[in-house]
Amino acid sequence: MVRPSAVAALVAVALSLSACDSVGQAYPLNKDVAIPFELANNHIFVKVNVDKSKPLWFVLDTGDKYAIINEQNAKDIGLDLGGGEVEVTGVGNQTSTAYYVKNSSYSIAGLDGFSQPIFLALPLEGVAAHTGHASAGIIGFDFLSKFIVEIDYDNKTLILHDRDQYQYHGNGEILPLTFGHGHPHIAAQITQEGRAPIDATFLLDVGDGGAVTLNSPFVTQEHLMDSSQKTALRTMGYGVGGGFKSPVGRIRQLEIGRFTIPNPVTAYSQATGGAFATNEVQGSIGADILRKFKVILDYAHNRVILEPGAHFADPLEYDMSGLALSANDVPEKTLNVDEVYPDSPASEAEIQGGDVITSIDGRPISQYTLSDVREMFRHETKHDLTFDRGGQTVNVTLKLRRLI
Repeated sequence: MVRPSAVAALVAVALSLSACDSVGQAYPLNKDVAIPFELANNHIFVKVNVDKSKPLWFVLDTGDKYAIINEQNAKDIGLDLGGGEVEVTGVGNQTSTAYYVKNSSYSIAGLDGFSQPIFLALPLEGVAAHTGHASAGIIGFDFLSKFIVEIDYDNKTLILHDRDQYQYHGNGEILPLTFGHGHPHIAAQITQEGRAPIDATFLLDVGDGGAVTLNSPFVTQEHLMDSSQKTALRTMGYGVGGGFKSPVGRIRQLEIGRFTIPNPVTAYSQATGGAFATNEVQGSIGADILRKFKVILDYAHNRVILEPGAHFADPLEYDMSGLALSANDVPEKTLNVDEVYPDSPASEAEIQGGDVITSIDGRPISQYTLSDVREMFRHETKHDLTFDRGGQTVNVTLKLRRLI
């Protein structure tokens, strides 16, 4: 599932199909292949070509099974969408129409001879808007299962190993995976203040930009909102299936194998439908935690290997502004205020929904990415912001503070 921010899920496609978890045949490699990626808001973007298209950016997402292309990109390329329709659901209760793609495939730059079918086309424009990075599609299980895939967040590189020849000799933690509909599940343990640890099963989701999400049946069953912890209500969905709001707070710790992650930011889903209302798993562990590690995905042997990375000990922070932002590059780059949350620095500075940020600390917004700004807004400091508000220039000082 793809999320644009710590708790804002964008696409978690659930198909009315029998999704097979078989890894199928390996794709043989004579040597390891390194694929560079770009990281935007914790999402991994790799370059692909669809048929004979120019290079396009696709998101790598363990919460996805099939190769999916944005509907508009499919039409621009001229793909055949005449294979029929299917209704898909995402994070909300609504459905969206997707189209089966006929006789088209994608390939990955640097991986000679490899190609896989494009399975579906559906509207994915929100991925680009809420990650601030060009995005034309998603790849997941069907790609990952052909290799041993080493995700090196520190060096922004995917290293592909031959699935049948790979042997691991490191000191990382080797943990078992199970699969449901192509989605990897991992056992972990959460602890809230004043309570005994709770064992749970989580979706291991590199396409989730946040840290921890607890699904609504689990939240209800374990009375996880009964504690006196501080939470803030935030929007969790922007895309397929519609959006909904959820409390966001922290748990005392998350334990994955021998690793303990203290005070992770945690969304307590209250969804009544969609991906975060399922009881197939108790929640998801996202890239805000996974990027602390080098992650080695070995689907053929039902395991994941975690090696602590350079940022393993970094504390997990959350937005301190109270602003929900999106990006737009047409006709020129802008950062737009989609929502201002109450009782936040943004509301106190009288920023309004619909404002457009034109500069930060005297630098034009064209010099920042959405990732840059979101990272800036995770630190207790202050920034001078200039907005365009319906043609008027508005200057404010935003004094950031920890909200959860």
